Amino acid sequence: MHYSFPTIEKHLEKNNKYSSIAARALYARGAKSNWFKILVNPFWAFFHGFFIRRGFLDGFHGFVISINTAHGTFLKYVKLYHLQHNEKIKIQTQPANTVAIKDQLNKVANNI
Repeated sequence: MHYSFPTIEKHLEKNNKYSSIAARALYARGAKSNWFKILVNPFWAFFHGFFIRRGFLDGFHGFVISINTAHGTFLKYVKLYHLQHNEKIKIQTQPANTVAIKDQLNKVANNI
């Protein structure tokens, strides 16, 4: 099994960073978040990762990765919700080249 993150702390840092970038990209495209998306999408992310993508075969590690994926999804939609309802709230991201990352995310989203 390949481990993309050396520690749980690194995985959580990435969740926070990429959920902020994704929320801003969704906001820029006019996407909306609501309570339903905040509650259902993380559940679906866990179900998809653990059952459909067979994370259960990796045991405990597959479970932790699926939970962290659900957590990242939860953060993304909560941050998007906050952007929609209160533009004064600043979402923390790494200051490094967020414009280039945003452009890359938009290109990927347009190709889907």
